[in-house]
Amino acid sequence: MRNPLNLIKNLQNQQIKMPKIVSPQNDVIKPEKKEDLLKERPSRKNKKKEKENIEKPSVKPQITKMPLVLPVEASIFALFLIVLLGAFYVVHSVWAAGEAYSAPSIVLTSHSHDGLHVFDDFREAYAWLSHNTEVDDKVASWWDYGYQTTAMANRTVIVDNNTWNNTHIATVGTAMSSPEKDAWQIFNSLDVKYVLVVFGGLVGYPSDDINKFLWMVRIGGGVFPHIKEPDYLRDGQYRIDSQATPTMLNSLMYKLSYFRYLRLRSF
Repeated sequence: MRNPLNLIKNLQNQQIKMPKIVSPQNDVIKPEKKEDLLKERPSRKNKKKEKENIEKPSVKPQITKMPLVLPVEASIFALFLIVLLGAFYVVHSVWAAGEAYSAPSIVLTSHSHDGLHVFDDFREAYAWLSHNTEVDDKVASWWDYGYQTTAMANRTVIVDNNTWNNTHIATVGTAMSSPEKDAWQIFNSLDVKYVLVVFGGLVGYPSDDINKFLWMVRIGGGVFPHIKEPDYLRDGQYRIDSQATPTMLNSLMYKLSYFRYLRLRSF
């Protein structure tokens, strides 16, 4: 009989060869190690977690854009405000159109605490010329009033609204800007019998001839060089008070505009 100890030693010394597994394609497949099998084999806990993850769908927060909706009260108030502003705009537009276009340009109106005032001075002046002058008399005025004088007074004018004759306009402007003696000579050469001047100092009418006077000076000086605009300005300012220049105070336009002004203002 063999000694058992020797048999064990022999077994330990022998090399145990693992069998090879051959695939149908003659490839050699080595058996996997036990550690690899343990790693790849899922545990029960992992199986349970995977099952729970499959059963529970993932919930991601979704941000939805909600439209801005005003409260009903705010919407009604905004709509009422728009309608109110539109109504005020329509009322103002109607009033402005009525003030601008309802009356002819020769009739002036003003509003005060005691009501509406109508100034019919233009029509009365043309009526005076029509009834108190001869038919062939000539009237000199600034070109703004030429058509009205011809149509309403039926009198001949030197210049009218047709401004093609710049020399005639400059001649009238020079006469208005000159002293009385020089102006009389100019108008006498034109066979002028009457001079029409518009002055609004008593009622505060801003579009009178004093307001337009510098244009008469400029246009007249463009043709007649002895008329110079700086002679009518005090330190570069247009003055019609006591600080006005002597050239301004002695001009025909200034004297005709303020003729008997203090006497009329005292009434």
